[in-house]
Amino acid sequence: MEEVRLVRAGIADAETLHRMKHTAFWPVYERYHDDATSPALELLSKVKAQLEHPTTDWYILRRGETDVGGMRIVREHTEDGLPACRISPLFVLPEYQHQGVASAALMAAFSLYPEAALWRISAILQEHDTLRLYERHCFRRTEVVPTACPGMDIVHLTRLREDIPMRRLARLTDADLLGTEGVSHAAPRFTARAVLRGCGDRAGLYAVTHTKGFGIHMLPGGGVERGEAILQALHREVYEETGCRIASAEPLGYVEENRAHADYTQLSFYFLCTTMDTVLHPHLTESEVSHGVSVRWMTLEEMRQAICTPVLDRPQGRFLQARDMAALAALGGNPNS
Repeated sequence: MEEVRLVRAGIADAETLHRMKHTAFWPVYERYHDDATSPALELLSKVKAQLEHPTTDWYILRRGETDVGGMRIVREHTEDGLPACRISPLFVLPEYQHQGVASAALMAAFSLYPEAALWRISAILQEHDTLRLYERHCFRRTEVVPTACPGMDIVHLTRLREDIPMRRLARLTDADLLGTEGVSHAAPRFTARAVLRGCGDRAGLYAVTHTKGFGIHMLPGGGVERGEAILQALHREVYEETGCRIASAEPLGYVEENRAHADYTQLSFYFLCTTMDTVLHPHLTESEVSHGVSVRWMTLEEMRQAICTPVLDRPQGRFLQARDMAALAALGGNPNS
């Protein structure tokens, strides 16, 4: 696919943007008939006013020589006075949708505004593909607001500057692991996890947490707390579970879990990490201590074998094993690559 570029729009582009916006949003309007809020019904005069507003930047999405959509970025501030950006709207013409255009546009926008500490965007809750797109780019749901249109709700999302969009390593579903059908549309839980290389007398070994109560080995890591960046969570979780401070963290990718049987979804962001610590003092919770959580150091092959053996019967265990194995598969045969 040809590169998608953001081309700064001026007042002379108002009619082009207005026409594309109407075309892109008309199918959505026909689904919900949101007369009061639909971008498909906005007047040309509104686009012109936005183009002339001092804190608003309009862009045409251009692939090759073809205009394929548009994006409006509003420069704002957080409650703490830090620079922020709001995307409203982002649209792609119907014939160019599901081709990676919106994803490329988001990545380009993040690069154009590196000073933005926070990004904001909104979407229709029932438009599941759009939500998954934003969440893959590290946007997290913050609020759901009902509208006057039955079956249509607005969800607001935010993304921190420090969060790094990654490639998807795997999408795990009930059909893949349990042989059953179904899809969950629950808001995903975000987690940060590490393939952690040791040093000193642990050089060539990797950290694995073992839970005696459940008989399972896992890569260290855990949930991202509200308002916490993914990398912050990675450092905190690894330190708590292994006692190691992370010296470097290289993104590997994310694993998407859709557990329809539990109406639960999760995005786990994996990093290849190193540490310079040789003396370990884990800081486990009371629950982790009661379940017999401990840290073990293994070669890469020993770690792979431990994580996938035995094959667990419980649905949750199958997902835990599959997601860590997908991350290890991203290393290939060379863990230093």
